[in-house]
Amino acid sequence: MKKLTLVALIGAATCLPAFGQGYFTYASSHAVYDNFTTPGSPVKASGDVITAILWSTDLAAVPVFGDNPSGSTTLMSGLTLSAVLTDSNYTLALETDGVTPWQATTGSNGPVTGSYFGNGGNNTPIYDTSTFETIEMYVIGWASSDGLTFQAAEENPLTEFGWSNPFTMGPLQVSGTPGPTLTASGVESFYVNEAPEPGTFALAGLSAAALFIIRRRK
Repeated sequence: MKKLTLVALIGAATCLPAFGQGYFTYASSHAVYDNFTTPGSPVKASGDVITAILWSTDLAAVPVFGDNPSGSTTLMSGLTLSAVLTDSNYTLALETDGVTPWQATTGSNGPVTGSYFGNGGNNTPIYDTSTFETIEMYVIGWASSDGLTFQAAEENPLTEFGWSNPFTMGPLQVSGTPGPTLTASGVESFYVNEAPEPGTFALAGLSAAALFIIRRRK
């Protein structure tokens, strides 16, 4: 009986990494900028931006939006936040319940204004990853006024959002052990920009149609 118990314990211990959560520290000296309240005059987002995480086991994956350069003020040109869910390379990070999207609000005062500082800078789990695993990830942020949850924000076609550069995070750690930080992993600042007006989408559609017609005539 004792031998069977010992074998069971060893088997369980062997399986733990496959079903565990890898942890990292969600904190960085870089910041998320609000470029939607006063477009063209970006300021560090003072608690008015919510962030989420997209991650991938492909360390060379590029976000569906492209590799956004640090501090980009480029408008999204018709892209919507819901597009992240169409990216087969990346997975939206979830809470430990495996259902609720993980999210955090940018720092709201003092030296942490606008900075990544979710979960108080403590260890944060990535659901469905393993300890000591290395993954690719990027941070995406949106105006809290457009939705207090990812679900609400992605259903709004005019959500103001932006995203960081993709970077490598790892090795992820176990709970209670300080994990790698965003700063050390290479995250950069990014802007959350003003969403184009509905007329912009219509104009873009007309322009595309005109180009198509011109090319056919040629």
